[in-house]
Amino acid sequence: SRTREMARNFVVAAWAVRKHLDYITGFSFQSRTGDKGLDNELEQFVEWWSLPANFDVAERHGLRRYLRILEARRTLDGDFFSLLMNDGRIQGIEGDRIRNPLMGGAGDVDLSQFWHGIRTDKAGAAKAYCVCQRTDCGGFVLERIVPARAILPVGYYDRIDQTRGISLFAPALNTLQDVYEGFDYALAKAKLAQLVGLIFYRESQQDAFAIDEIETEGADAEPEPRNRYEVDPAAAPWKLELEPGDRAEFIDPKTPAAEFRDYSTLMMLIAL
Repeated sequence: SRTREMARNFVVAAWAVRKHLDYITGFSFQSRTGDKGLDNELEQFVEWWSLPANFDVAERHGLRRYLRILEARRTLDGDFFSLLMNDGRIQGIEGDRIRNPLMGGAGDVDLSQFWHGIRTDKAGAAKAYCVCQRTDCGGFVLERIVPARAILPVGYYDRIDQTRGISLFAPALNTLQDVYEGFDYALAKAKLAQLVGLIFYRESQQDAFAIDEIETEGADAEPEPRNRYEVDPAAAPWKLELEPGDRAEFIDPKTPAAEFRDYSTLMMLIAL
């Protein structure tokens, strides 16, 4: 869920996934049997089969887009599964749907034999997959048990005993999350800095602490203090008429600092 959220909300993570897909999935089928006539027929058949209506059970994605989605899900989720249908089409199954359901619906199926949604033999070979459906409340219920011969799994594995893949984003997730949060904090600081007004400098020390006074009604009433310069930045355009020797400057917090930008760039490069 963290990798999915990162790819949806952080432009750097989304760009990294798209660039990865450009290199991994930007290929097309080419037949090289040596027989030009047969090669043309095979390529035409694959082109016909790659159309959404002939390839995808849901009739939404052709082969090229399906491979891109497959690799994106494998990159973020760790693995992805393709169910081979009897009519020659394919049904995509996202990795989180292969699991042991936490809710009912198993019937007479012994789910204790499944580990992370996969039943294996003693050697570790997959024998069956537990395919679940998502519920409206965010849970999963068992849809059906599918034999392993009908499933094509793809994933990223780095251990011999793994049965499920691990996302390529796993090592970079904390770094990207820190950079993403740092951007939010830097933006909040920059917005807060815009609320700060002007600094007035007085030429003499006496004037630096002087406050103009205004008269109040009544003989015994004491005068009320008043700032020497009153500015309303919202009333643009505006100008200041200062006393001789006085000057005014906007408060410049220099945010985000150059060091923050350099550090964020370095962290993004490391993560990428």
